[in-house]
Amino acid sequence: AYEIPKRDWSSDVCSSDLVEPDRSEIGDAFRRLGADGAALDRRVREPDGRTWRVIAQRSGDRDTCFAWIRDVTASERTEEARAAMQAILDTREAMLERVPIPVWHRRSGLDISYRNRAARDLVGDGSPAERVGRSLAQRAQRSVTEQTESTNVVVDGRRRLIEIVESPAADGAVVGHARSEEHTS
Repeated sequence: AYEIPKRDWSSDVCSSDLVEPDRSEIGDAFRRLGADGAALDRRVREPDGRTWRVIAQRSGDRDTCFAWIRDVTASERTEEARAAMQAILDTREAMLERVPIPVWHRRSGLDISYRNRAARDLVGDGSPAERVGRSLAQRAQRSVTEQTESTNVVVDGRRRLIEIVESPAADGAVVGHARSEEHTS
């Protein structure tokens, strides 16, 4: 923390190293702190891209403020990267939800971590196809090769013969999909 005398609240603190509008806004924020005691908590950027978090408030004597200034560049960049990755994941999930082919992902323990809408519509949760798929997934995981097997499921009161396909993926995970072979009565 820095102790800043009141006479310097809008000059020394408002570094010319900041980019606009941050330079003007931080100066205004410190002037408001001096005038009406409005505490501030702002992020400001330097031309080189570094980001600083500035927190300031008046002390009890009203002629001094305390400012905490922290370099948050790394955490800001990490958050920006996380947000960008989340946007990619959200886009991919939205695409998978619209694919008319049932697809799913299994973690290395073979529990299903994701099913698209078509998979949920076809087999729901815990169906016979799931039991077949799990043993098939184990074979795919152990052999590190795609495995297929046919099974019957009931959808909307009708039996359907479907082919379940389970394929090994990274880190012991398995991805699967189903395709309809024929309709039976």
